[in-house]
Amino acid sequence: MSDSLAPRGAVLSGAATPAPTVPPTAFAVPPARRRDLRPLALRAGTHAAAAATALWLAWHAATGDLGFNPVDTVVRTLGKAALVLLVASLCCTPAFRVLGARWAIPLRRPLGLWAFAYAVGHLLAFAGLDYGFSLAFILDDGLPKKPYIVVGLSAFALLVPLALTSTRGWQKRLGRRWTRLHRLVYVAAVLAAVHFYWIGASTKKGSPIEPYVWAAGVGLLLAVRVPAVRTALKGTVGRTLGRWRRVR
Repeated sequence: MSDSLAPRGAVLSGAATPAPTVPPTAFAVPPARRRDLRPLALRAGTHAAAAATALWLAWHAATGDLGFNPVDTVVRTLGKAALVLLVASLCCTPAFRVLGARWAIPLRRPLGLWAFAYAVGHLLAFAGLDYGFSLAFILDDGLPKKPYIVVGLSAFALLVPLALTSTRGWQKRLGRRWTRLHRLVYVAAVLAAVHFYWIGASTKKGSPIEPYVWAAGVGLLLAVRVPAVRTALKGTVGRTLGRWRRVR
């Protein structure tokens, strides 16, 4: 019975019919895809780094170690953090377009929101700790002696709509208008740099060179957004990296 079902050559030779071979991977369970945790870790690291200044202030305030003038320390530290994070958020797009750092793009929003949060803290510390939230006192004493307040308030006013419309929902609602609206961040960055410079020039506190460094940094980040400048810089970076790889 079984011989009648075997191939003719196998019956004549008396050889057994070989069993069909099955690839070993035919029934193998495909390995589960591992989730790439690098973007999540990068975002978590960004939030941790941005929160470090607030934690530093909270610790030193709790231990009573804010220096001779604690109010000035709080106001200046919060304002400096706002400027640093605002400039950092402006670095993300050039990092992608010039250097190809795609990972930098998702960091724009958290950096910008942290910058806004520190700007809010800076304003509240100034108005509350320095002037007791007295608008009359600010108008009578603050503005005549500290005209850079107007520049700082202007920068803050521009950041408010940007923070409120930073979600994807607002981006869909506004469409192309969202991009035009968020270009106000460039004006806000310039005003923030002028505000920082004016404070240093008026109070004679801090490094006399630092305001120029921040102003030059903001100017460079704005210049990189000009298509001709960006193309030239991208070509220069590409040639430099190519030479470095050949030498290596």
